[in-house]
Amino acid sequence: MASPELIEDAVAEILLRIPPEEPGDLVRASVVHKQWRRILTDPAFLRRYREFHRTPPLLGFFHNHPLEDVGRTPRFVATTGASLLPVPEFDGEDWWVMNCHHGRVLIDVGRSGDGLVVWDPITGDRHRVPQPDSLRGNLYSPAVLCGVGNCNHLNCHGGPFLVVGVGITDGVIQVFVYSSETSAWTQPASVDAGGVNYTGAQNGTLIGDELYFTLGWGDAILKYDLINGNHTIAPQELTENAIVEILLRVPPDEPMDLVCASLVHKSWHRILADPAFLCRYRELHRVPPLLGFFHNHPPADVGPMPRFVATTRASPFDQPDFDGEEWWAMNCHHGRVLVDVGDSGDGLVVWDPITGDQKRVYRPDSLCGTFYSPAVLCAVGSCNHLNCHGGPFLVVGVGFAAGVIQVFVYSSESGAWTQPASLDSPGVNYMGAQNVVHHVLVMFYSDMVNLCLGRS
Repeated sequence: MASPELIEDAVAEILLRIPPEEPGDLVRASVVHKQWRRILTDPAFLRRYREFHRTPPLLGFFHNHPLEDVGRTPRFVATTGASLLPVPEFDGEDWWVMNCHHGRVLIDVGRSGDGLVVWDPITGDRHRVPQPDSLRGNLYSPAVLCGVGNCNHLNCHGGPFLVVGVGITDGVIQVFVYSSETSAWTQPASVDAGGVNYTGAQNGTLIGDELYFTLGWGDAILKYDLINGNHTIAPQELTENAIVEILLRVPPDEPMDLVCASLVHKSWHRILADPAFLCRYRELHRVPPLLGFFHNHPPADVGPMPRFVATTRASPFDQPDFDGEEWWAMNCHHGRVLVDVGDSGDGLVVWDPITGDQKRVYRPDSLCGTFYSPAVLCAVGSCNHLNCHGGPFLVVGVGFAAGVIQVFVYSSESGAWTQPASLDSPGVNYMGAQNVVHHVLVMFYSDMVNLCLGRS
């Protein structure tokens, strides 16, 4: 019934959703079948995998310890089932991890700042970085960063990098930048320290294209712009850009946390209500949170049991109100719910819980038999499905009668069902009423859906 190519597409979609927190799971999956190994080693699949999950997993952390503990305490502590990183070997044991960013580790090989090494744990490459000749004193808080503009930092291995550090002498703060492309330090940018005589040894914090260094004992903050090379000393209060980056990282699993944050300060409310911020928030977190689930139950249980069971502290939308109580949630995808309002299939409603919009969809006139496994989907091509509310949608369902399977597609743009695509199914006499994962459903019947919609 389905060609091997469609089945491989379905396998790829399943493998794409393996959580990245335990990389060994991908290795184990690759030994299941030659086809799976071919998919998992395909550079195009690996690129999609990184883009889909966005935030790389934490593989472990480096543990700095005094010389007397060398050999007794591991330098790298893995947080996964199997460590993918070999312990680095440098000249002697007296080395210190200074900073990690974008897949690289910055190491002081003498704990004096005289010699730094940028190490890529994945490739094993090392690049020695000498101390700036013009620095009089210590290089504080050095940070290693990707040197490619507009990089998504999902696969920076082997590319150029920067090392940025701060020095302070005689009341003057200097920002030093090393580029692997030139193998040299730029002329330092200087700014009056304003009475601050200590930068602290804390790591610089990267927020967007800006590095923030703590000055003194938390008295002020030095902001360095990596793009323009501008630098300013700000009071201890956070800048708006820093607040934006902090709010972006509020986990989406509890939406009320954002509501509570909006009440902290007017500037926070303004940021959280900005459509541009909300767009960035959705793009950063990608997978929408589970707000709850619908509970189908017989009419006798109507009232005592809720139809929607929230998995968050507060339900973000009201319980749906349809004609009568005998309705049944059939499918949920892309922010919409497909509801059977008569338990017969004659009347369906596509409901958007966020906006409250309802669209009635009647059963196809040409259906001769039962309508199985209907699914509601976003109809916008190349949509990332992060904010589909108010846009066009499709309803796709399967009918079965007399050994013939029919695929029906309803479009909200035309307000009508297309002519069904049919497929002979000898020996099959029951489709089952279960929902099918929409990626598999759409791809399994892609030829017939394309035929229904008139697509090439």
